Amino acid sequence: MPATAKTVSPVGYRSVLTDPTPTAMDNTNGNSFVNGGRLLLKITAPAGGGTVTVAFKDKVDGQAVTPRTYTFAANQVAWIGGWPVQYYGASLVATPSATGFTVAALSL
Repeated sequence: MPATAKTVSPVGYRSVLTDPTPTAMDNTNGNSFVNGGRLLLKITAPAGGGTVTVAFKDKVDGQAVTPRTYTFAANQVAWIGGWPVQYYGASLVATPSATGFTVAALSL
């Protein structure tokens, strides 16, 4: 199955944005996000903690971009992001290691 598409909330100088409501992450199929180069993901880990692996669809000079894995402690809330489009591409897939992870996505 394809990765579950997630909504990215834009933030701009003309807008006031309340903190978006986090949604459950799909640990089976992954979660796809549009990456404009200033994508930030607010990840909340479950009580058992775990990892989130971010994979990139694009290639640089014909070579696959190595996925990045982020480790989360139990119930940790953290922001990850900053994937320049020219290196990481216009979309990415984030897959948690367990159920219970949530995510909210912002684009600056």
